[in-house]
Amino acid sequence: MKKRIRGRGTILALLLSTLSIFILSACTGPAGAAGLPGLSGNPGNPGPAGGQGVQGVAGLPGLPGDAGWAGLPGESGLPGLPGEPGNPGNPGAPGPKGAKGVPGPAAVSPEAGLMVDENILTMDESLLIAGSGFRRFEPVTLALVIDKSTRVIIGGGSGAQVTANDAGAFLVEFSAIGGSDATKAKAVGIRTILGEGADGSIASVPIMISDAAVPRTGPSSSLAINPVISGGMTTVWIAGFEPFEPVFVSVTGVVTEKRQPVGLRPKGDDRTLFDQTLIAGEANSSGAAMLEAEVALDPGVYTAKAVGANGSEATGALVVTAETK
Repeated sequence: MKKRIRGRGTILALLLSTLSIFILSACTGPAGAAGLPGLSGNPGNPGPAGGQGVQGVAGLPGLPGDAGWAGLPGESGLPGLPGEPGNPGNPGAPGPKGAKGVPGPAAVSPEAGLMVDENILTMDESLLIAGSGFRRFEPVTLALVIDKSTRVIIGGGSGAQVTANDAGAFLVEFSAIGGSDATKAKAVGIRTILGEGADGSIASVPIMISDAAVPRTGPSSSLAINPVISGGMTTVWIAGFEPFEPVFVSVTGVVTEKRQPVGLRPKGDDRTLFDQTLIAGEANSSGAAMLEAEVALDPGVYTAKAVGANGSEATGALVVTAETK
């Protein structure tokens, strides 16, 4: 019962409130003038930050700026390497022919020369001297120059000993150089033979002056010996020696105590040198000779030598065989 009374009271209260509002509204006069604006309220608190927006479209490129001022000139660089030389230019045209000069004096022959047949000799030996390159028909004086203050006119006398021919050459033979005994003794050694032409040509050649005669060897001496049985006789031929020159023929070699031939080439300290004379003789007027000699050597091959008294010399092989049984 109480619950129903409370529900009705609430409804009644609501009806009374609505009626009061209606009565008040009916009694309200015309609207008054608007009031003055109120004071601004305090700013509100900032709202939360919004999310990042979408990237906008790129703007158009700006206009080009004005050109800057010209910079200062830089320092000069180092000089470059020289370039390759250019090709030679074409030769120029020949110039005009010059005037003919004044003829000069006749020149002295610059190619004059001397030659002697012997390079080593005494002051008393014969000498053959040849010359060339001198002026035509030029008289020539030949002298041995010993030192700066001593010279000997070859062959004695004074003045020119020979005259060059039409070709500027000559050949003259002297029986001796000559000179006093004191000069001959002083002249020993290497000296100069000087040829002086009357027209100014000069030539020289060296020569060795010896105090004793030097044996002159035949340039083509030869020796041949027949093979021989040990203890037998053989024939020896020589040629190319000087006429009537005494000749000695010998055999040289190396043997051992057992007399083995050279061809076996012995080893050790039992080797012995030997030089055995086979025969002596004399060359004929042609410088040749045929001699017979006995050979008392063991079988083998030996060196035979023929030596002349005047210096001629020749060698050959001597073959000694064993006696057959």
